[in-house]
Amino acid sequence: MADTESWQEIHTLPPNLRKLASGVAAVFLSEYLMPHDHEAVSIPVDPQDPESMDRLKDWAHGASFLVGKSLLATAGHVLGIRGTEVFGKHFLLGYQTNQAGEIKTHFPANMALTAESLVDSQNFTYIDWGLLTVNRPAPASTQILRINEKDNLQPETPVFIIGHPLGLPAKYTGQGKVTAVEEQTFTIDLPIFMHHSGSPVFNASTNKVEGIVFNEDGYCFKICLLAELIRNHQG
Repeated sequence: MADTESWQEIHTLPPNLRKLASGVAAVFLSEYLMPHDHEAVSIPVDPQDPESMDRLKDWAHGASFLVGKSLLATAGHVLGIRGTEVFGKHFLLGYQTNQAGEIKTHFPANMALTAESLVDSQNFTYIDWGLLTVNRPAPASTQILRINEKDNLQPETPVFIIGHPLGLPAKYTGQGKVTAVEEQTFTIDLPIFMHHSGSPVFNASTNKVEGIVFNEDGYCFKICLLAELIRNHQG
């Protein structure tokens, strides 16, 4: 697989996978989310205009996912850290197509989270992850994702990802496998695009998160190495 034909829209998935997708948030530059009387936010694009939609590549910065009520995991380079603060980013839950296959561009304000504090992060060539608390608990309609806390991932493990490639509404990419496992990272054979960084990698047998995508060569950081840090900040 090498192109977008591997993507599936979230509304076409079975209920258990749609629930997992509710725990994945797109990362947007805050300046491109428009507030409406503190009750709603919108993405200022026209889904019917390809040129308008192409702007999303510049406005979005990747994906993140819920590992606690007010706790998100992502790739470190997605966060745009200044000193010890996450600056100028919103984390938008529910950014996907609806049951009619239409792209949602308007959202309740409680689906757009902002950073409260950076728990910790690393951003190196082959070690890249971030963990942060957000300004309020995620809505009850969303799913806190389960992680595999054991360091037992093996090559050939079947995997899938849910993320926001090219800044688009959430896409499911499945029928992949783990190709190699290292001390802190692993690689997968699924096609990775710009802004897939920060996406959760799920074990297709358990639906638990195994890692965080952080580059287009299929490198992922092992989530089990963050298990204690996540437990200590789940609240």
